[in-house]
Amino acid sequence: MLTQEIAIWLKERSALNILDQATLLELVPELESRFFASQQNIVTEGTYPDGLYILVSGRLEDQKANVSLLSGAVINLQELLLDQAISSNILTLNEAELWYIDREKFLSFADAHPELGLKFTKKLANDLEELASQLSFEQERQTILRPYLVNRAKRGIVGKSSYATRLRSQIQAASHNREPVLIFGEPGLEKDNMAALIHFGSDDRHEPIVKVDCASLQSNGFELLGKFGAKMGLLEALKRVTLILNNIQELPGELIPVIIELLQKGSYCPIGGQKKQSQARIIMISENAIPN
Repeated sequence: MLTQEIAIWLKERSALNILDQATLLELVPELESRFFASQQNIVTEGTYPDGLYILVSGRLEDQKANVSLLSGAVINLQELLLDQAISSNILTLNEAELWYIDREKFLSFADAHPELGLKFTKKLANDLEELASQLSFEQERQTILRPYLVNRAKRGIVGKSSYATRLRSQIQAASHNREPVLIFGEPGLEKDNMAALIHFGSDDRHEPIVKVDCASLQSNGFELLGKFGAKMGLLEALKRVTLILNNIQELPGELIPVIIELLQKGSYCPIGGQKKQSQARIIMISENAIPN
């Protein structure tokens, strides 16, 4: 690629987009191409960086974060600017091309362009603010979910009877998709345990599972829906959590349209807010054969 094309590529596809085009044009001539074979280490945890790398093609893996890095990833920028040791091993997952500028050249470039450090510091501050917001959301989410968590299934379905065999088959079938499920029958059949078996046999087994007694829900839906600008509701806190609606036959009549919309469209509306989508898996339990 020509110098102008590389500068445009950096602006459009890399973390160096914090720099203006003129500054990137000055950086491009300092870059050299380096090629790495598959499963080759690029940087090593605990060492100090020898230079800056920019992934042009191929895939890398950050082994500490357990994430893949794609084209445009910039390696060692923070470590060079803040004089830090490398925090993780990064290796190639296939053949890869990277642009490279050695440590001394990059630091000289950074000294000549102090706006790089300032813009990076601002970006780092924004990232920290976003992370703090995410942590605050997650803490609130965990606080909301905690009273409803189901730790595990009590027991599996045992026995060789046709009933036990059919029940195991039905649980297995329900575990292989995320469609809503209705479990009904007379008291004492451990229907909540069947719901847990569906969840822990599914691909979502590592996500939490929560159980709500429909008889205890407020008719205005505040606990379930939340209120815009005030409190997150259970449905917003769920994400991909499996939600067991226990005793669905005792659901307040005012909430029936809410649950129908959730089942049919996967959406709900917080009180005073706008419609939102839910990724929750819904399992309903009823003491009636067909809930009213």
